[in-house]
Amino acid sequence: VYVQGFNSPNIGDLSYGIVFPKAFKDTEFSFYSNPTKANPEDVFLLGGGSVIFENYFKNCDKFNYKVALSVGVSESSSGMDKLRNFDCIIVRDYGSIDILAKNGIRAEYCPAIIRQIAALHAGLQSRVA
Repeated sequence: VYVQGFNSPNIGDLSYGIVFPKAFKDTEFSFYSNPTKANPEDVFLLGGGSVIFENYFKNCDKFNYKVALSVGVSESSSGMDKLRNFDCIIVRDYGSIDILAKNGIRAEYCPAIIRQIAALHAGLQSRVA
């Protein structure tokens, strides 16, 4: 899985780099800003708050399966039309759901998804232990 967008020095973005590999142990994650060695069979995962801008989408067309995770959308999001080619869109607020719906783009809502993944991982670990 190639991950783009979760690369700022804030605790929310950094937590994805910690939680994803632990929650999905059989999956290889590559956190990057430019996937030069991308395999079309890999998953393109775009995420973080303010990433719905053209510069974050420049490499996504290389991938067959695209997911936008925990994103926020505003009326000024220059990459919003690129989301039409995504297989799954999960936003963090109802305002983003409304904006996307006005533009004919379907999305799901899940606030603080990293907490959900972390809780799932913790629950699975407690069942195994």
